[in-house]
Amino acid sequence: MSRVCTVCRHAERGAIDAALVGGTPFRNVAKRHSLSVASLFRHRKEHIARALVKAAERKGERLEDGILEKVARLEADARRIGERAESEGDLRAALVANRELLDMIRLLHELTTPVVTAAAVRAQAQRMAEAHGISVEELLARAEKVAAGLAADPVPGGLQLPPKKEPADA
Repeated sequence: MSRVCTVCRHAERGAIDAALVGGTPFRNVAKRHSLSVASLFRHRKEHIARALVKAAERKGERLEDGILEKVARLEADARRIGERAESEGDLRAALVANRELLDMIRLLHELTTPVVTAAAVRAQAQRMAEAHGISVEELLARAEKVAAGLAADPVPGGLQLPPKKEPADA
């Protein structure tokens, strides 16, 4: 059985999520909320993006609303500061602003990229194999064959599977 995320069950989860998305250093958040840096990293990677998507769906909002909107504002601020620093000849400050922009891009990527777990891949492979009446091993062998063919021929012939079995009437 997997462990429950210590950040997800923390009494101050909202403040922790906002700090992580806002770019507060992990060590500061960890110290402030008595958590480990590793647990914060795992939480941001595995849970924040999914929580944002679920919250947006519940509210009927677009993903850009809320925390992602705040990230976009931070990105705009970093761009503005970087341009000003560069125009004033302060190259050190301009480089710092560029570094902040890179961090914003990484954060946006993490927040908007769905997390694919090994368990989800296994479950999907099992469903596909069952739907076609073959074993998971056979499905993987065929997928490897297609991958090898793609490396040799960029126009794929496709994964040839037997037709789906029709469910038996009960």
